[in-house]
Amino acid sequence: MKIDLRDKKILYELDKNSRQSNVSIAKKIKTSKEVVNYHINKLVNAGYVSKFYPVINTYRLGFNVYKVYIQFQNLTKEKEKEIIQYLVDHKLIHWIALCSGRWDAIIAIWVKDAYDFTKNFYENFLNKYSEFILSKAVTISLRTNQQSRRWFLPHSKQYQSSEIGLGFPSVKVDDADLKILRTIAPNCRLSIIDIAKKTNLASNIVRYRIKQLENKGLILHYKIGVDAKRYGLIVAKAFVYFNNHTIKREKELISYCKEEKKIINVVRCLGPWDFEIESEVEDFEIFNQLLKEIREKFPDLIKNYESVITVSEPKISFMI
Repeated sequence: MKIDLRDKKILYELDKNSRQSNVSIAKKIKTSKEVVNYHINKLVNAGYVSKFYPVINTYRLGFNVYKVYIQFQNLTKEKEKEIIQYLVDHKLIHWIALCSGRWDAIIAIWVKDAYDFTKNFYENFLNKYSEFILSKAVTISLRTNQQSRRWFLPHSKQYQSSEIGLGFPSVKVDDADLKILRTIAPNCRLSIIDIAKKTNLASNIVRYRIKQLENKGLILHYKIGVDAKRYGLIVAKAFVYFNNHTIKREKELISYCKEEKKIINVVRCLGPWDFEIESEVEDFEIFNQLLKEIREKFPDLIKNYESVITVSEPKISFMI
C-alpha cells in the first residue's frame, strides 16, 4: 500500500493531536469524517500507525528517567532472547531499543531516585548478566523535547512541541487520575464513554479529569507511534559530547534542533555525553550529514558525537 497526500495530511494532524475527533480532522483537511475514519483504519491495518498515545510528564508524578546503554559480548541467540524477555517483564522499564552501532541496546527506566534505580534494577541486572556485557553507560535524562513529525508534510509550519523533565513541580493525583492515565496510555483515542466503562467512573468525571490533567501539565500532547520502516525511513540517534558549554549556546542548539523537520526528539542528559538527538531519516548518510551541519553551526559547543540506528523496540510503555 502506498500512502497518498490525504493520508499524509491525516497523519500530520494525528501526530499533532491524536485524540482529536475525526470531525475536527475532517474540517482541517476539508473532507468528511467518514473519509477520515476510512483512512485512519486503513493506515492502522497496514501498519503505518502502531499506536495512539499521550505524552505524559511522569516527572510530575515524582519519577526520573535513567537510561542504561549496553554493548553485549559472548551472546547466543538463546541468551539474547532471555535477557530481552527479562527486560520486557521488568515493571520499572518503559522502553527498550535494540540498536546497530555504538550500543546494542538502550533501556529506559522510571525510578524515584538513584537508590531506587540501583537497588530495584541495576544491581540485580548486573548480578544476573554482567558476564555478557562488554561495556555499559548510564545517563539521567534532565530535559526532553519532543516534536510532532513534520516530515509528513514538509511545507507545513505548524507543529506540536512538548518538554518534559526535571524542574517541573510534582502534581498530586488520586486513584481516579491514575486509572484514567493507565487506561489511555495504550490508546488515547478511546472515547470518553469507553474510558468511563474501563475505569468505572462517570463520563462527566472522566471528561473533567482529563481536562484537569492537561491543565496541570501531566498530559502534554497526544501522538501516534509509527514504524519508520513502513515509510522507508530509519530511526537514528546521536550521542553528543559538549566542549565549551554555556546555557545560552545549549538553548540555541535546542531551538535549532526543534526547527529541523527530520528531528523528532532531543534530550539534555547527565552522563558520559551531554545531549541526544533522535531523527527519522531516509538513510544513515543523510543523518550523518545532518549531524555535520549541526556541528558546523555549533563548533564551539559540540566536541564529538557517536551514533546508533534503532533496529527494533521490544517494549514501549507510556505510564508507570
